Parts: sequence; structure tokens; C-alpha cells
Amino acid sequence: MDPISTAAIGAASKTVDPAAAEGAKVGAQLFLRLLGPSADVLGAHWADRLREKNIARLLAKTEHRAIRSGESGIASPRVASKVFQDAEFADDEMVAEYLSGVLSSSRSEDGTYDGGVEWSSLIARLSSDQLRLHYLIYASARQVLAEAAVEQRANWLHMKRVILPQQELMKRMGEGLSAVRFSNAVNGLMREGLIAETYAYGPNKGVAESDFPKGSGLDVPYDRSLKVGVSIQGMRLYMWGLGMGHLALDLYIDPDLAITTVDEQPELMLLDGVVMLEDVLLDPEGNKFSKESF
Repeated sequence: MDPISTAAIGAASKTVDPAAAEGAKVGAQLFLRLLGPSADVLGAHWADRLREKNIARLLAKTEHRAIRSGESGIASPRVASKVFQDAEFADDEMVAEYLSGVLSSSRSEDGTYDGGVEWSSLIARLSSDQLRLHYLIYASARQVLAEAAVEQRANWLHMKRVILPQQELMKRMGEGLSAVRFSNAVNGLMREGLIAETYAYGPNKGVAESDFPKGSGLDVPYDRSLKVGVSIQGMRLYMWGLGMGHLALDLYIDPDLAITTVDEQPELMLLDGVVMLEDVLLDPEGNKFSKESF
């Protein structure tokens, strides 16, 4: 029997809860399948933590991704150690989702690919509010961005601006989310380069006038908007967080590729009414701006 399985099962045998013991066995098996030989290296350090809810959830999500993708491979010890460290106290489902995606994206045939280390560190710096906002922006805007980038590469979208319904967005981020928390979340994404610096939110008139002449407006069916410029860094984090960081960035705008969370999260359903700024911006006379203005 391999060392990690022996350690985990030994720890589980000390508990009085049969369900917990069985969970530890399952966790050890997942650990071995995901890490292969590197499980021997990390086993002694992490075996006792396999019974912990957050680590078990991370492993289960990563296993589900592997089954769904049909891809083989193992994660490097360096990436796995960093992800497990960051996941240990990650109670939020979205944080676990993104860390699972990094671990999935980091698997290779020989387990030497350590590209996920920087992305795990980035996720660890972001709050759960910021990660939910990031997911909602890049998942909800993906279709309209793909339509705007026909015959273009994904990096052409860098700094392209989209409009999202602010009130519905805040509701999806969490019932009762305060304006201060929303502001902190938007600012945090900007600070990490996940959206462009020229963001604006609030009444549509103010959002339009933040970039264009006084009297400009937005032709959208909601009163308050969030305007953000997407970034290559933001698109890449979306790919890494959903288990596709090892694939070409251009797949972000491939309409035939499904990029979704492992576990359905109704509160994070895609937003309706997401549009390109250039398609809805009105000049002071109420006419659509010329696209040459962009």
C-alpha cells in the first residue's frame, strides 16, 4: 500500500465516526490518482488534512474535472503544495472552484509543469467577493466578447469595454452585498490587472460621462451599470480558474467550448444584458456614437 494511503487510513482509523473514516480513504485515493508518485513526497505533510472539508472538496472538484475532460496526468508537487496550502481555509465555494481549476490546469504527464504556482498565489490574494465578481464578469461577457472578436485573436480584446447590470451583478455576488464591499471588489480586480483601470459604476449617465462628453448616455434596459475593460490577465485567470489554463487563450472566445464550474451554483448564473460599450453608447443628442470613437 502506498505511503499516502497508509497514512490517511491510519489517521482515519482513530476517529469514532465511520463516515469520516470512509471519507479519509476516498480522499487518499483521490490524492494518489491526482499526484501519482509525488504523493509520496507530500503524503506525510498532508495526510492528516485529508479529512478536512476544504481539502476533500478541492480534491473532489479536481477529480471531477479530470473525468469530464478525459485528460490524464499528475500535478507537480510544487503546485499541489501551494494549492493545498491556499485551500485549507478556503470555505467559499468560488475560491475552491478556482483553486481546483489551477490544480487541474497544472497536470502533465511527468508532473513537472509548475505554471500554476503564480495563479494560486493570485487567487490567494483575492477575496471571495473579488473572485465571484471576476467569474461573473468573464463568464457573462464571454459571448458578447466572442461576437466582437470575430476573426480576431483573444488578445485583441485587451481593454475592450463591456457594460453589465450593476444591481443584478451585486445580487448575484451575495444577498445584501454592501456598496463598500462591491467597491472593494471592483478596485481589487483593477489593482491585480484583472480589469482595466478605467472602470466606472453607478447611474448610467455617470458611467457614460466618465469617458465621453457631458450628456452622453447608455441605451440599456437597466438604470445602473458597471463598465469594465477586460484584460488578458483577467481572461487567463478565468481559464486557469476553470481548469483550462493549460489551453490556448483563444479558446476563451470559442463558442463551441463549454467553460463552466464543476458544481452548479445557481447564484452565479450568467447575467443577461451584458453588452459592448460601443454598441450602446449614446451621444448628448441621443444618437449612437460612431464606432470610430473607440
